Amino acid sequence: MPNVRSAVSTSGPFVVGDWRVDPDLDRIAQGETTIKLEPRTMRLLLALAQRPGEVLTADELLKTVWPDVVVSPSSVYEGVAQLRKALGDASDDPRYIETVPRKGYRLLAPVLPRPERRAPTRAAEQAQYGAVAVPLPAVAAAPSPRRLPWRWPVWAPVSLGLLVGLGMLAEHLIQPAAIVSLPATSATSAEASAPQRAPRVLWVDDKPDNNLREREAMAAFNVRFDLALSTEEALQRLRGADYDLIISDMGRGSNPRAGYDLLRELRQRGDSTRVIFYTRSCTEAQMQEARTRGALGCSTRISELMAMAMGALEAGR
Repeated sequence: MPNVRSAVSTSGPFVVGDWRVDPDLDRIAQGETTIKLEPRTMRLLLALAQRPGEVLTADELLKTVWPDVVVSPSSVYEGVAQLRKALGDASDDPRYIETVPRKGYRLLAPVLPRPERRAPTRAAEQAQYGAVAVPLPAVAAAPSPRRLPWRWPVWAPVSLGLLVGLGMLAEHLIQPAAIVSLPATSATSAEASAPQRAPRVLWVDDKPDNNLREREAMAAFNVRFDLALSTEEALQRLRGADYDLIISDMGRGSNPRAGYDLLRELRQRGDSTRVIFYTRSCTEAQMQEARTRGALGCSTRISELMAMAMGALEAGR
């Protein structure tokens, strides 16, 4: 199918599929719905919209969206996941962003310079012409990352209790789950005002889309995340940075016990970083095995994971 490029130039809002995009305000709108995007998410959308229908590799996106920041391809993976969520797209049935295995990503939806030029039926136009490209505003360079001061706020146990309760309700728990109790916190005025390093968590999972909402819930407590898609990438990250906690899946690829392999490598190195396994199955026997091997335990539900993880971060302050 040919890719038709428009000669129309635009420096303001444009349209991607059913969404009106306003780069200057970092927001997208559809009908009465308006969504504010993070600046890097808008830069990612602009990078894809500048070359609709073309496959952009992870390296190309890293150079465009994160030009002055040292990040791994997993940052692209998570960025695409966040953009898909904002657009209401799905990786298994994409209307906007398609994953091309072992190559990269491409924008499926047509790009138009003005809202009034949208065709009545977007699907029909795409089928006839393919993705349409227009010159878009230059992608701004990403700001340099900075550390944010973090402290465990005095209201954290109450908020965490609400999050845990909502998580349990959403999961339709039939039996009460064993939740790790958080230690009570109290802080003097001096302690509350003293800046502390934001806790860093390394999340190891070859499908990070599956735990996006878990990271969003923990990010409400100013927890920072780095992602690793494999044991090898996790070990490489651990050589260059210190983490307060590691959350890992168990099975990756053809290895159903990849999580234990990572834990064994860590302990053989003398690395005592706390580890929690977030898995599909966590029986009493599996919980005991995880602890015997040196992990804090395992969890299958967001409510349990939140309590275990935030309790571990508080204990390690």
